[in-house]
Amino acid sequence: MIFLKEPAEIRKAVHSLQCGKHLDIAVAFVGADWEDILSGYEGKLRVICWLSSTNTNPYAVAALRKRPLTEVKQRHMMHCKVYLAPNTGAVVGSANLSKAALAEDDNAGQDEAAIRISEPSILAVIETWFEAMWNEASTKAVKDSDID
Repeated sequence: MIFLKEPAEIRKAVHSLQCGKHLDIAVAFVGADWEDILSGYEGKLRVICWLSSTNTNPYAVAALRKRPLTEVKQRHMMHCKVYLAPNTGAVVGSANLSKAALAEDDNAGQDEAAIRISEPSILAVIETWFEAMWNEASTKAVKDSDID
């Protein structure tokens, strides 16, 4: 495990997960600048967010839903910040999918911290946790009417 103490370090770690064919993200808030953070990633993407929170940008979620190979679900009271590339690594911490949380410039972002995980036994636990949350009845697909 590696402790990441600044947004730029966390952003680099999240980028390092984008080398695989699959990325799962569980974050409370999605910002309008999510595309900047996931730029260049062309693999399968699953995102769970808290759409009904005033901190999530509904237009950003609408744009995210239009990304190829992407599924977006919502969960009331979601507050996790987990970026997971199955069998590869995970970043677990405080950073949402937004430029403020994952700023490239250490002085431009918020105070954030995370841990980069690559140990297979811990990744297996995180993967099981994400799958269970993804499949729970209280985790619902985002529909057009939800964006409105």
